[in-house]
Amino acid sequence: MFRLPTHLSESLVPPPAGQVPQSQPWRGALVLPASSPHPSARPREIWVTAAETENDNSRQENWPARFQLQIVRRPGILREVHAWLAQLQPGQLSRCMIMPDRLPGAAASRENQTNFEGLALRLIQEDMVALSPWSINEPSSPGGLLIYPTTTTHALLVGIVFLNVAFPEFL
Repeated sequence: MFRLPTHLSESLVPPPAGQVPQSQPWRGALVLPASSPHPSARPREIWVTAAETENDNSRQENWPARFQLQIVRRPGILREVHAWLAQLQPGQLSRCMIMPDRLPGAAASRENQTNFEGLALRLIQEDMVALSPWSINEPSSPGGLLIYPTTTTHALLVGIVFLNVAFPEFL
């Protein structure tokens, strides 16, 4: 058994009043619109986890269980989003990383991972982003989630949280 000397343990671990509670990651689904106008085509759900990375004030506990994605297909939109984000003041909006969730059963987990990576790849290849208002069925506060791909991996998406703030006009 290893024991930390008393003088070290007091300096490494802050007292309970000085500890910052960590928020729980949000778990839910990104619902993709049906890819075909055929009457039997159904929306597809990708189960994800969103972990806060900046400004732990996004109130993830109030997020809906499912985000209905609206894909923005306009040439150059991803570059516009990156340029707009570069102009923001640090801390102005919360940012989170979105990753595929593990599901019970290996096959279901693999399919979820494949669907997630397919979405990320499609967003980057077709220069697109996705929006999801807080609610599509009832009037709600402005804003929601802006989702865009990273250039380094298909295993993550970036989410910008518009908490009670409308999406920018160019979206």
